Amino acid sequence: MESYDADSALKLYEKAYALAEKMNYTEGKFRYARNVTVVLNDLGRLEESRSINEKAVMLSRELNDSINLAKNLFNLANVYNAKGEFYTALELYLEAEAIFSSLNIHTYKNLLYGNLAVLFEEIKEFDKALDYLQRSYTESVEAGDTVGILDALNNMVMVLNQINQFDTAAVVAESALNLLTNFPSPKHKSTILLNYGTSLNGLKQYSKALEKLKESERISSELNNLRSIAIAQHGLALSYFNLGNYNLAEKHIDLAAKLAANTQAYTTLDQIYHLRASIKAARGNYKTAYASLQAFVTLRDSLNNESVRAKSNELERKFRLKEMQQELEYSKQMMVLHEQEIRNKQTWVALLITGIALLSMYILLFARLSAKKQKYQDQQLKALQKEKELSELQSAILAREEERKRIAAELHDEIGSGLTTILFLAEKEKRNTGEKEGLNKISGNVSQLMGKVNEIVWSMNASCDSLEELATYIRYKMAGFCENVGLEFITDIQENFPEKEISGEARRNIYLIVKEAFNNIAKHAGATQAFLKISADEQGMEITVKDNGKGIIRNTDGVGNGLKNMQDRSAKLNGKLEISANDGTELRLEIPFEGNYNLSYNTLLPYTK
Repeated sequence: MESYDADSALKLYEKAYALAEKMNYTEGKFRYARNVTVVLNDLGRLEESRSINEKAVMLSRELNDSINLAKNLFNLANVYNAKGEFYTALELYLEAEAIFSSLNIHTYKNLLYGNLAVLFEEIKEFDKALDYLQRSYTESVEAGDTVGILDALNNMVMVLNQINQFDTAAVVAESALNLLTNFPSPKHKSTILLNYGTSLNGLKQYSKALEKLKESERISSELNNLRSIAIAQHGLALSYFNLGNYNLAEKHIDLAAKLAANTQAYTTLDQIYHLRASIKAARGNYKTAYASLQAFVTLRDSLNNESVRAKSNELERKFRLKEMQQELEYSKQMMVLHEQEIRNKQTWVALLITGIALLSMYILLFARLSAKKQKYQDQQLKALQKEKELSELQSAILAREEERKRIAAELHDEIGSGLTTILFLAEKEKRNTGEKEGLNKISGNVSQLMGKVNEIVWSMNASCDSLEELATYIRYKMAGFCENVGLEFITDIQENFPEKEISGEARRNIYLIVKEAFNNIAKHAGATQAFLKISADEQGMEITVKDNGKGIIRNTDGVGNGLKNMQDRSAKLNGKLEISANDGTELRLEIPFEGNYNLSYNTLLPYTK
């Protein structure tokens, strides 16, 4: 049902259910449950949807109706997925998949794989999400199911947006929109435009993003799809915020928060709270900004539950093992039946004549099967050992990253909010009392401390472990520094950097070397210009800092210790630091990549966002 009035649809379904009850038409009751779920889920009435589907599951179990049980389990899993109860949803999806597989029914598999992909996307298991989406797409193409193809492509765009692959996501979205030219579907068009708008926001094409998001919001309003409207409002708010139109951004984000809360769209609500905090802060409403940030942290922690991921992985592994066992048992049964059929067709005379030959063949077959079985078991054992080692390594890396995120978040949320409050109170007291000297010192010290806290948070943030993030941060900080001290700031920053992982400690050491160089220019060089160049390739990176001043005199107070600190930090990076004076001072830092284990946590690996 692509375009409908929700209230009218619900009334029609209720009449259909009453008729099925009167006629005791069980199949009609099951169809009612599956159809009314779509409307109730779109309206955000998830508890009603859950109750109806649980009754349908119970009835199909009582009737021992395997086909309808699988379909009803699938629908109930959709409801729990929408509620954010992912472990329960996964358990129901996999139970439904096991029944469909045992009955050799493939018509639901593309939908099942698509919804499993959405679930894994919600718990941040993006590799698994993309794997199931590829399965869903393949099943849909083979079945000639255009709706299934559109669903798979749309969900691929969502997952690719989550892992910041916005270029690829935009290409997939355009392919899906082209497919819609021959298959008009307002519901699919609204969601694809919605995710396309998110991709364009990621590509910083904000005006084009507004165009797609407005069209999506218009179609969603016609369909009365409140969840899609909430997500579209969030996208519009993000576009306006990045364009500097904070009034419109605030209007759209407030509406998005209200709709998402009313429809229980919790996995969207955490993003809404995060953006709302930034918008409110930009508007000067710090109290609401802080409340939104606290709501975001609380909701994020409830959704990003590692125990859910662990349980989900274990449950999926058990079901996969069960599937393999069922297939093996089925093969054994078929082999036994086949051999029995052959034996029944043989006459006693043929058995006497060929008995010895059959016995020899049986022994040979048994020996070959035994050898293959042993080989298979050895391969399985090796595979399980590798899987265990990989799982342990992934768990260790994940634990490390989560700890860094937790510490960074606590520094930012607790200390940052406290310092902001002190700064606000100092400014307020300065305005009220006129006592400026002491309060100015307090404000200055708090601002410096906030800057240092932000530097520490940046160095601990795993999402900043790349050369591009490092170069962007250095340019941003040095630009602010030069503006404050009255230096003309000239840059030559490479546009595209190699994708290399670089640890927080290494990033901090590089940043502090550059920061010390600029401090020396401001304090001792008597310069009017400061020049920064950053470049890198697969072999290493190079940073150059120059000025047009009188040059650094090494015995000047403060300079000697600063230069020693820079040399020490360069040594920690296995780098080479050179300082020369020629029409000013030039500092050149060269850092090799190959064989340099001091730049990352384990070794220098290709960086994956």
